[in-house]
Amino acid sequence: MVDFESVTKQYPDGTVAVDKLNLTIEKGKIVVLIGPSGCGKTTTLKMVNRLEEPSRGVIRMGGQNILKMNPVDLRRNIGYVIQDTGLMPHLTVTENIATVPNLLRWKKERVKARVEELLHMAGLDPKLYRYRLPAQMSGGQRQRIGVLRALAAEPEVVLMDEPFGALDPITRDRLQGELKEIQNTLQRTIIFVTHDIDEALKLGDQIVLMRDGRVEQIGSPEDLQQNPANAFVESFIGEDRLAQITPEAGIDALVEDAPLILKASSGPEKALERMERVGRETAQVVGEDGLWKGMVWLNDIKNAERYGKPIASTYRTKRKLRIEDARIREAATLLAASSEPIPVVDASGRLRGIVTDAGFARMTIARLTRGRHQKESA
Repeated sequence: MVDFESVTKQYPDGTVAVDKLNLTIEKGKIVVLIGPSGCGKTTTLKMVNRLEEPSRGVIRMGGQNILKMNPVDLRRNIGYVIQDTGLMPHLTVTENIATVPNLLRWKKERVKARVEELLHMAGLDPKLYRYRLPAQMSGGQRQRIGVLRALAAEPEVVLMDEPFGALDPITRDRLQGELKEIQNTLQRTIIFVTHDIDEALKLGDQIVLMRDGRVEQIGSPEDLQQNPANAFVESFIGEDRLAQITPEAGIDALVEDAPLILKASSGPEKALERMERVGRETAQVVGEDGLWKGMVWLNDIKNAERYGKPIASTYRTKRKLRIEDARIREAATLLAASSEPIPVVDASGRLRGIVTDAGFARMTIARLTRGRHQKESA
């Protein structure tokens, strides 16, 4: 989707911010750029929408050289989220979200429908929020609106420059989870800059760790944690997180994205069609507000469809964990009793993901393998 070919950014004073960067970003993935201050991550991000122009090399988007594209048209087709949201204070929530669709001359009916769709997706009731001004909302709500504005015109690529950096830890964690949920639905290509390694490991499908304008390692979160390319990567990531996992540790390291999420408004027929199409025996169900309703099984959905019962009649709600206080020991006990996935929710009832026996096994294997490699290299 986005390709950097030997891209260099050099300033007139001779400073090289990015040096011969080669990087391919696949469609529908979250790629996180991270590294120490001055490593070139924000410059790399800004070259994608030409807020910075590359000195040498080529950046292609969808196969097209961006330097041959009209920069205004390019930016209107790229979502952009910054740390302080950049919302226009004199415009309402609706007007802020609709900025780019209005510039693209969307019809009013389409703009209205898109704004309502996005507000529902973010758990913000349009009746309550559509006419509010930024000053009438909390920092977390304003940041949410900033993300929705970037998504409004349905861009293929979204750039995020430390969007949650100024928020308190609880709000930040919640918005990270919401971004993952939105990404599961929309599957946009997201280039995300952060200085927080925990945020990178949580959000990234692929992590690009940079230093002094060059790439030190590109890989999945698991690659960087289990197979650091050099001492710098290992020290930047920090102490081996796997070594810190004990039965009394929190379950954060075990939580993975739910592979199939259904809306509570889905009927049994639609739910059955989706589960059979992706080959899943279970699915998690959430309401329009993002709150978890329950887990459903394929056979239960089949029976509901056969007898004309609502999907709500099939919810299983007793077997779940709360991410704030659940421990690995609890997850192990539940998985020992039954191998079905364990839904994980937060204190507000939002779905955070699932814990599976396969994920538990992967963690154990990774820990044992890492320990063996450390002994062999000692």
